[in-house]
Amino acid sequence: MSRAVEESNRRLLRARDAMDRAYAEALDVPMLARIAHVCPAHFIRTFRATFGETPHRYLQRRRVERAMFLLRETEQSVTDICLAVGFTSLGTFSRTFRDVTGESPTGYRKRAVPPAAPGCFTMAYSRPASFSERPGPPSMDEKTAEQVRELIAKGASGFSIGFTTDDARKTYEDLKAKGVEMVDGPNEQSYGIDFGARDPFGNHFRVVQPPAA
Repeated sequence: MSRAVEESNRRLLRARDAMDRAYAEALDVPMLARIAHVCPAHFIRTFRATFGETPHRYLQRRRVERAMFLLRETEQSVTDICLAVGFTSLGTFSRTFRDVTGESPTGYRKRAVPPAAPGCFTMAYSRPASFSERPGPPSMDEKTAEQVRELIAKGASGFSIGFTTDDARKTYEDLKAKGVEMVDGPNEQSYGIDFGARDPFGNHFRVVQPPAA
């Protein structure tokens, strides 16, 4: 991967990180393009070429992803969740949610089972690296490995992963001390305290400390 491509990817990731942090705010393409230091038309074109979807689609998907978490983990109403994740219309929220997940917010809430959160997931950042953590010989030839590494550098992935913790601020500091790339936080939210980070492949994940019962 050339230095120019790496720099372009870093700028696009900064814009994508802004959407991860401020998904509930009224973000627009010109604002995001300024973060990436390119014009709006070029930003839309390169973002789609890099991540496989437009900035608008990515932002909507991130909002739906956050809504999925709130539907699973809180008792907030669908309308409150709609507004909390950045939608201004319940109809638009419901249509977008169904388009992304294949079901309505209410249907998802009835079906969803809160995922078990591994209490020791921070240990993943202390383990020795394996061949799977940096593609290359002997697990694959160098040409294939280079293609995979380029995709990893782009941070191209699906939904981010969510974890829960008893102490978000302590977990944040523990991960930061281990060299994990932090995206934002810890942030006080209506559903608790959360923060975002990226794994060694550039994939986004969030950690939430639910409010005390």
